[in-house]
Amino acid sequence: MAATLLQTETLPTIHSFLTPGAHRVTLTVRSACGVDSTSQTMNVVLGTAADENAAPDFRLRAAPNPTAGATTLRYGLAQPQRVRLEVTSLLGARVRSLDLGLLPAGEHTTDLSLDAALPAGVYVVRLVAERGTQAIRVVWQ
Repeated sequence: MAATLLQTETLPTIHSFLTPGAHRVTLTVRSACGVDSTSQTMNVVLGTAADENAAPDFRLRAAPNPTAGATTLRYGLAQPQRVRLEVTSLLGARVRSLDLGLLPAGEHTTDLSLDAALPAGVYVVRLVAERGTQAIRVVWQ
């Protein structure tokens, strides 16, 4: 499924995908005069731990969520892989990136703390591994 978001106002547009799965999203930002623009296209995989069709590598969970401080990320890997965690705003601005290196197969936890100066809102936490990517939303209060 593909989505193209075109923002013409000063407030951001939020688009929600109602079904788990792979989605291709293109974000285009234009200057106020409409002359300059930039676009970025990304693939996003949304799923839940209860999704029986999800691969073992796609079991990313966060608790507590919402959080006012730190949250613990839990995820499973079916085989050893290099893993990176990325935190972005809903508009795609990178907030934090953690290179976790080569992790063995099995269940893992990572404590995630965000900068106290960050505004409250919804952030996307993305687990990027050699065999795929999964993203979940975390509410920062």
